[in-house]
Amino acid sequence: MRNLDEVKNNVKLSTKALFYLIEAQTGFKSKITNLEYTDLVFTATPHDLDGYEYYVTVKFYSDVSDPDGPVIGNTIARIQNSLYPILKEMYLDGDGKLKREEDGFFNHDNFFYVKEVTYDHEREPSLEMTFNFGLNIYFYED
Repeated sequence: MRNLDEVKNNVKLSTKALFYLIEAQTGFKSKITNLEYTDLVFTATPHDLDGYEYYVTVKFYSDVSDPDGPVIGNTIARIQNSLYPILKEMYLDGDGKLKREEDGFFNHDNFFYVKEVTYDHEREPSLEMTFNFGLNIYFYED
């Protein structure tokens, strides 16, 4: 029997590790603002939990000195283009531990999209992008 509290704790630690990795590789600061789960049940008996749908809301920050539209647009594109290659190959195993897909075959479901972008020239940093990131954690029996 899987310890679900342990899985959720592993997910929290893995999420922090993932976004620290992204910060180190991209230079963009981030802040996790929400982490939630929804139960996945595929079997006929609803008391059997097959996994979690896992959702993260994360904000990324960058300084943009020029409020010109193309400059802001290029910064947004740089952030997205930096994040996507990392996030598309990362997944959480059935224990909630972060894994990197090694063989190029993506057998996990994940999504990643921009939810909101704000710019305020008086704020430091001036550009704030909110992303939603989600994937499924499947509990496979050994």
